[in-house]
Amino acid sequence: MPLTRLAAHAQVSVRTLQRWAAEYRADSSAAGLQRKARSDRGQRRLPAELIAVIEAWRCAARRRRPGSSTAGCAIWPRSAAGHPRATRACAA
Repeated sequence: MPLTRLAAHAQVSVRTLQRWAAEYRADSSAAGLQRKARSDRGQRRLPAELIAVIEAWRCAARRRRPGSSTAGCAIWPRSAAGHPRATRACAA
């Protein structure tokens, strides 16, 4: 069966199917078909300095907003129920 037809049937790109086939050819055991762990798992893509600047800007913007509280400025916006989505708070 042509890879293009098989890819359409499986609803994956031809390139993905080619990569899977190459991995299977390299290791035809069941281990060769196992999902691989990401090499960048748990790592942030932004530098820590940039994250700190963004978080400080976010807290400063919340403090300037009329009616907003400066105590416990949540990094992420509050949900409709008023519960913060993040547990970290800005250092005032």
